[in-house]
Amino acid sequence: MVDIDSLTSYIGKEWQAVSAAPALFIAAAVTIGALVWAFLSRQYRIIIEQKQATIDHYKDRLANTQIDNTKASNDQPADKPAPEEPCYLKLLILGPGQAPDKATPVVLVAEAQVTTDRLRILIEHSSYQRAVNWAGWMHPRQVLLEDLNGVIRGDRIQVSVVSFNSDSGEMWWGRENKVPGDLIHKSHRYRAKLRFVASDGAEQSLRFFLTRTSAADPPHLAEVFTEHDFD
Repeated sequence: MVDIDSLTSYIGKEWQAVSAAPALFIAAAVTIGALVWAFLSRQYRIIIEQKQATIDHYKDRLANTQIDNTKASNDQPADKPAPEEPCYLKLLILGPGQAPDKATPVVLVAEAQVTTDRLRILIEHSSYQRAVNWAGWMHPRQVLLEDLNGVIRGDRIQVSVVSFNSDSGEMWWGRENKVPGDLIHKSHRYRAKLRFVASDGAEQSLRFFLTRTSAADPPHLAEVFTEHDFD
């Protein structure tokens, strides 16, 4: 026979245990949350301190760099003039040749400004090209025009810059040759630089643009525009 009082007492104890379970879970969650929050707060303070230390470090480096740059700038002479280009040739004239056979479409005529044991005259040229999704100046090529020895002040210098073969209709930079890169093609634009290099390596230069015209308009087989034409 079941004891009613014992059963009632047992049910009451179990109910109290079940009723107390949510409170235990809540207390455990609160405790864990407090521990996690304390840990995160500590880590946050450490991160902030490291960030501030990094900022202060780079501020100090920037300040030191500015001081060093200011010191270096003060050590440099103010408004240092650029070195002047030497002048080996004067009265430079670059234009069409007047030969009846049109063999020299472009000629350089000048007067020696100084006496020197050697003067090399070179032409550096580049053409403007277009391709799919690209347009620009090609890598420059260089051709030796003349290698003059024993130049005396007052000498008249005449050099063929461009050559033309009336039989083949071909035009070249410098003397006639079979190098494809030195051919001057119709409808192409060219920029060039005449370089006058002395024995010590110093040089004078003259820049110009060139376009090839028609052989039916002698003697102007090429049109030349120097840098002085744009002044």
